[in-house]
Amino acid sequence: MRLNKRHILDIQRLVDDKIIFITVPGDGQGGITKPNWEGDCSVLTLLNLTPEELKLNPWRKKAMKHKLPQCIPHVQKEQSSWSNIKYKQVLDSIKEAGKDIEDYVIKDNNLQETIRKVLREEKKDISKSIKKLVDDVLLDIDPDKKYVCGYDLFELTFIEGKPKYKIIVYFKLSSKPISWTSAQVTHQRKEAILNEIQDYILNYIGEYVIMYSQNTNCKKIDESILKEETEKDLSRLMEELLNNALVRHHENICKIKVTAPWNIESPDNKKYGNYAVTTYFISGPNTKFWPRTQAIRQNETEIMDEALNLIYDWFGKSVFLHYRHVNEC
Repeated sequence: MRLNKRHILDIQRLVDDKIIFITVPGDGQGGITKPNWEGDCSVLTLLNLTPEELKLNPWRKKAMKHKLPQCIPHVQKEQSSWSNIKYKQVLDSIKEAGKDIEDYVIKDNNLQETIRKVLREEKKDISKSIKKLVDDVLLDIDPDKKYVCGYDLFELTFIEGKPKYKIIVYFKLSSKPISWTSAQVTHQRKEAILNEIQDYILNYIGEYVIMYSQNTNCKKIDESILKEETEKDLSRLMEELLNNALVRHHENICKIKVTAPWNIESPDNKKYGNYAVTTYFISGPNTKFWPRTQAIRQNETEIMDEALNLIYDWFGKSVFLHYRHVNEC
């Protein structure tokens, strides 16, 4: 999963310094093809042009003879839809050229500010993101619940205008007497689990959480301790975030619809309880996104990947992804 926010890069400068190259798209059969619309282009990096890569993808050598400078504004506007792999290739190519990444970063870009504004206006409660992260950590380090039977998250009083959190992790109480050595091992294990949870929250969410442990008979834990609060419907906020971050910056998207888990009728949803994100792409005869070339298909896949990452980054929620094609909005 990707939790760190991306830089917005100066595409024109990257092209001028010959770190990336904007060219005609590939046809998916080892050759190149004419673009179908002004944003139908390929972004090649230095890492895409090594002898090994050109041997595997000979079409790139042909594409380098047909650059599309008129596509630079489109790439600048829609770089947020790049896959994680493409984004890393660009950063690695900057390093390969002996340059400093910071020299190509656009500060205080509109897209990042838009996302921050949406979240500020809604006064987003990050406690759910913390819970999601704790769930993931515990599932990774104690999947069979041999040591931990639950936890509880408390929001403390505001300190310097910022909420602080406390987590109590409930460890299984041994039903038999244990030796001093075993007690030391148990104590070290508890400390390691508490520290790992605390480190993950600090690194990925930026919150310092106070950690406590409590030994208990898991069978007698009061249900109210482990019961989740009634979940707020986040679909409207998710839609607003995705519309600001994606729809307004991609002319091939008509709209994005988010549906809450309890409004979806499917066996998978009943099992996992995920939100559903449906992206409506403009496509079909008489549209400029037809035929659906390899570049268009890849662009749609990357947009949905970006939607998934945005929802997880900001809300800590996994989602089901769907798409539809429409001739017009």
